[in-house]
Amino acid sequence: MYKTSASTYVYSPSDLIQYMSSPFASWMERLKIDHPEKVAGIPRDEDAMMGLLAQKGNVHESEYLNQLIAQYGQANVAMIDRDAATASQKTKAAMAHGYEVIFQAYLERDAFKGYSDFLIKRPGKSALGDYYYEAWDTKLSKTTRPYFIVQLCCYSWMLESIQGRLPEEVVVVLG
Repeated sequence: MYKTSASTYVYSPSDLIQYMSSPFASWMERLKIDHPEKVAGIPRDEDAMMGLLAQKGNVHESEYLNQLIAQYGQANVAMIDRDAATASQKTKAAMAHGYEVIFQAYLERDAFKGYSDFLIKRPGKSALGDYYYEAWDTKLSKTTRPYFIVQLCCYSWMLESIQGRLPEEVVVVLG
């Protein structure tokens, strides 16, 4: 979550998931944005195990990206950098081009924005032509959790505004 003006907030699917699991934690994030002086000096919980899991999750995502590159070829995989000024336009251009895979696609709709791990091209009619995209997300977990699906549904809803249709499916690539 971040603030773009005096009264406009931008949320990510992760913010929605945080609110679902702990409205208090979500409220504290908002307090940090609106009144940083009130939370100054409160130490953040630096959990070494969570850091290790995040690192292993990044490795899982990278390994899956390499599998997709091997399957489709480097020329058919678009990689979007995390430059906030250009990521949206680059994602839309990659979708219009029709890449088989788009890695780290930046999606936005209304007050929601976020990066989907992968967009995978599927046959079917859309505003893009005779194809559309589905959101796929890598998770280190061995089982699917409800909040994974909530996150992917948010990405699908954001995709709808670009391609003019909801994807038929979402995919969680488990560790």
